[in-house]
Formats: sequence, structure tokens, C-alpha cells
Amino acid sequence: RPVPEKIIHRLGEGFYAGCVIKPWASCRASHPSLDTCVRLVTENQVDLDAVEQIRIHVTPRTLAGFVGQPFEIGECPEVSGAFSIRFTAATALMYRTVRPEHLTLEHMNDPRLRALLGKITLVDSLPAHEYLTAEVELLLQGGSRLRARVDVPRGDTYAAPLSEAETLDKYYANVEFGGRTSRASAERAAETINNLESIEDISALVKLFTPAHP
Repeated sequence: RPVPEKIIHRLGEGFYAGCVIKPWASCRASHPSLDTCVRLVTENQVDLDAVEQIRIHVTPRTLAGFVGQPFEIGECPEVSGAFSIRFTAATALMYRTVRPEHLTLEHMNDPRLRALLGKITLVDSLPAHEYLTAEVELLLQGGSRLRARVDVPRGDTYAAPLSEAETLDKYYANVEFGGRTSRASAERAAETINNLESIEDISALVKLFTPAHP
């Protein structure tokens, strides 16, 4: 029962474009805790060898969901990593980011990562409505403690947007990792998108992302 006229309702009058540009290569449900870990190691001098416990506070629903389960390498390691709060948090503590190159068996079997995973506990202490919130505690040797909280993870175009430079940095890093599009083509594509209204044929943009066949 399609209603085609809905497509043109208020055409030219109203425009809605709320979206998320994820800074990290993982499920959005892992981003609050991941962001918090990045903040902790960016704003503090943290010796990861001196960390005795890592407590990640989430909502009961998050803990019960797939991202809250113990990390295990499944048939598709990339999926196992991208959909695990424990894995992405430990990776963020190590590298201050989670990139596609971290979703590999080599990184997943890194003894340093394994050591951090063994220190992580998820606690369902946050109210149910705070589904975009996380708190992380690092308990250090000697009894000191570091704690941080994120209410909205980065990437929300209204509440916590990335800068244009950060968006382009991610784009070019992904292009380089993919290895199927040249930097020159990627730059032309970015310029084309910024002037999309001036192109007569969208195939010109598509060709920039089409690898040449030998």
C-alpha cells in the first residue's frame, strides 16, 4: 500500500538530516564506553601495566545485549571485535582508537590485549534511559583511581559532532586501509561531493570508487 505523495510532502520546505558519523570502527553501542576509555588515556598519564581493574558501567539492557557478552573470537573475527564492549574498550586503552586494522587475529591474540581483557568487569549500574552513556573506572596499583563518564558518544551530528578535518581523516584512513581507491581519486570524490549539485551525471562520482581492472 505505497503512498508516493509522502515522498514529496513539504518538498523544498523541510529538511531533516540527523545522522551519526562514527569515529570508531565498531558497533555504536560500544561507543560510549570506548569514548570514555579514549578520554581517560588522553587526559591522564596511564601506565596500563599498573591498572589492576577496569570497571565499565553500563545499563542493564546493554550488559544483557550482545555487546555486553564476554569477548570470544568467533567465525568472523571482525564481527566479534566490532560488537564487543570489552574488546573495543581494551583496544581504546591501548591505542586511543579502534580502527579496521585492529579487527584482526593478530591484535586479538596480542598478550597485552589479553591481559587487559582479563581485568575488565561490566557493571549494570546506570539507569535504563541512559543508553548512550557509560562510565569507566581504572583502579591502579597503590589504590588510586581514575574515573570518567560520557553522556553522548562522539559522532552525533548535533550533540557531539566530529570536525570536518576529523571526518576527512577517517575517510582517507579507510581509503588507505581498503587499498582499492587511490588517494587522488578519493580527494576528487570528496571535492565532487562538496559540489554535488553541479554534476550532471552521478556516474562520474561512482567511477571514482570503482577499482580499475587489470
